[in-house]
Amino acid sequence: MNDADKIKQLRAEMKAHGIEAFIIPRTDEYQAEFLAPYAERVKWLTKFSGSAGLAIVAVDKAVVMSDARYTIQLKQQVDHNIYETADIKEVKPWDWLEEGTVLGYDPHLHTLAQIEEWKKNGLKPKPVPNLIDPIWADQPARPAGKVELFPVSCAGRTHQEKIVEIAASVAQEGADAALLTQLDSIAWLLNIRGSDMDYIPAPHAVALLDAKGGHVHLFMEPGKLTEELEGVTLHTPQELPEVLAEFKGQNVALDYATAPSVHKDAIEAAGAIALDVHDPCTLPKAIKTPEEIASIRKAHIVDGVAMVQFMKWFGEEAPSGTLHEADVAAEINIFRSKQKGFRGLSFATIAGFAENGAIVHYNGGNNRIIDGDNLLLLDSGGQYLDPKEGIAGTTDITRTLAVGNVPQEMKEHFTTVLKGHIAVANARVPVGTTGAEMDEKARQPLLDAKIGDPECGYAHGTGHGVGCYLQVHEDAAGFSPRKARISVVEPGMFISNEPGLYEEGSHGIRIESLVLAVDGGIDPATGKPMIAFETLTVAPLDRSLIIESMLTPDEKAWLDAYQEHVLKTLSPHLDEAHQKWLAEYVGFKPAHSPKLALGTPNAP
Repeated sequence: MNDADKIKQLRAEMKAHGIEAFIIPRTDEYQAEFLAPYAERVKWLTKFSGSAGLAIVAVDKAVVMSDARYTIQLKQQVDHNIYETADIKEVKPWDWLEEGTVLGYDPHLHTLAQIEEWKKNGLKPKPVPNLIDPIWADQPARPAGKVELFPVSCAGRTHQEKIVEIAASVAQEGADAALLTQLDSIAWLLNIRGSDMDYIPAPHAVALLDAKGGHVHLFMEPGKLTEELEGVTLHTPQELPEVLAEFKGQNVALDYATAPSVHKDAIEAAGAIALDVHDPCTLPKAIKTPEEIASIRKAHIVDGVAMVQFMKWFGEEAPSGTLHEADVAAEINIFRSKQKGFRGLSFATIAGFAENGAIVHYNGGNNRIIDGDNLLLLDSGGQYLDPKEGIAGTTDITRTLAVGNVPQEMKEHFTTVLKGHIAVANARVPVGTTGAEMDEKARQPLLDAKIGDPECGYAHGTGHGVGCYLQVHEDAAGFSPRKARISVVEPGMFISNEPGLYEEGSHGIRIESLVLAVDGGIDPATGKPMIAFETLTVAPLDRSLIIESMLTPDEKAWLDAYQEHVLKTLSPHLDEAHQKWLAEYVGFKPAHSPKLALGTPNAP
């Protein structure tokens, strides 16, 4: 079925349900970032494969919307004879549709907050069945992946301990129960992991926490979890209304910002009262335990070994001019797959050379050959779990690598981005500092140099939370100008540090490592408690791209300390050839190495 036929059939379904437009979000019933194949409805309908966006089909027009990361990708993938394209930050559904339009939506796929926003802006939302599924003849089946227990030795706390804590916080909100819909919250709370989708080791499930009884009702397809969990009762998804009925007349917490609206309907149909309460697992999940941190450190060491092996390989093979981007993505995935505890990728590897590196979330669409003098942007990560070795973690790393004789301007751009990266990594800030304030530190060098986006330097956040063998984009305090679910950075939070610069048609640069917020001691000048950041990612930076004269003495000290830290940490895990290569690559000069105690708050 071609795109025109899909639209024709969809409009026939719309007419049958009495709606003037139908909205299709890129999400599933769990508001998950990474989707099982059956839920890729936007991709099936429009061919747009970006990780964020939506489509709206009206009677006489259609549009695909995404954010600035995907401006170029939208141009390349969408049939412009059928669809308009728009930046969702600039054009909202109510801007594109006429006031009073009856907008059909699947209540399993949209949050209450979204629906209220449509109403406030003049649209008339109408719940209807999903209209894509009936016309998607070969839609993949829903997954039924097995569930495994996440070891307490890596989690640091039992699921019973977590249930007691979360039950108490729910009760403090005036609720008798909480309906949890975010997959990583449920996996974290119960110390379980799953395999229902690529990249996120969390099972498809919904959980109802009885705050008074300290008990959890877990709703998932039968046969996925074969081990008993104390204090947890298993149910099929169809049994949710029956269990909710036990809370008739009582308050049930539901996060309106993240829960599909169908759950509020179910709570009220059961005679209970739905309270809008922030997911109670979000903050506890964001602050890692000492055991999680130790496991994450080990995961980053094995990931760093894979990166060094790849970088040596790439440096030897790239000059041939025969590699394609797909070769690069395949090779780093192979190196990771050979490491202890590797369970899979944490997201689809992004390998963009030259102009493709300027596409922020490039999907390898044209598989460009790697030739000429330019930059490779490689954004990749893995999921690791080996309880015997104490390894458990989710990695996310971007390194920009030189190919050939890179122009001076690109080196200047790289060094400016590096200055922003160091500004976060080397920061020591008062307790109470927000993610937005950290974000400003990373952008300032680009704004000062008047390069990149003139308003913001780069059109994405500087950092996102990361889970422990869980979700690579975790709902924690991020480094972003946007309002975060948790706005204040606290010790124990694990966040990416990834400033970038993107010159459309030319090149892209991003430097990403993961940092841990740690206790920064007391500022002697103010007497205030401080927060510092420790870089847990262990992989070298391409020294050939750095113009050291552009760095301040403090920035040079950080760079030398980080490169030395990488060398010392990874060398015991490398063979002689890779040890030698790494020592040369990091540009390690003992005479210039600062006398920092690596691992202290002000060191990487």
